[in-house]
Amino acid sequence: LDSPLPDPLLYFVFRVNLLGAWTGVFFVRPRTQWMWSSILFTLITVGAVLGFLLSKGCHGWMGLGANLGFLGGIMTISLCSGHWIYVLGDAMIIGIMVLTGLHSPILWRETFLLMVGSSGLLLLPDWKVWQRVFLLLAGMLVLAGVQVVYVFVEYQGFKDGRMFCQGRSWVAWQNRSEQLDD
Repeated sequence: LDSPLPDPLLYFVFRVNLLGAWTGVFFVRPRTQWMWSSILFTLITVGAVLGFLLSKGCHGWMGLGANLGFLGGIMTISLCSGHWIYVLGDAMIIGIMVLTGLHSPILWRETFLLMVGSSGLLLLPDWKVWQRVFLLLAGMLVLAGVQVVYVFVEYQGFKDGRMFCQGRSWVAWQNRSEQLDD
């Protein structure tokens, strides 16, 4: 999930109708499927590039950008088809993903899987109201638990950011090239 174009996301790009549970739309015509596939691919790529440019050396942000582009593509499909409850849910997931990414560059992966999985369960039509409330509360509890584990577990690499925020940033590359010139 941490490459510029993660394989699971590309799978859904080429099979855009599998996202129908999250968009509320299933496309019949192949031309329409390819159009939305290309839009989804473009948004994933733009998200990955923006994530890389905004990363400042934190490697996890490139994958987070690609996932945010993916979620933005899902939200765009729902928005263009007029499924407003799906748009609201997608906006909530994107907001939680951004806040988690700002909190910890490593927890966004778990949050992505939890949020997409929980929303997929909540969108199934066969659940009763009490089951939906239970699933929503369980999802929120698990999400809060992941955040609490991050806050209270002290890893050496988390304290100073060395584990995830070093390496290939533009500033580090510029500093390295300046040192080579001297």
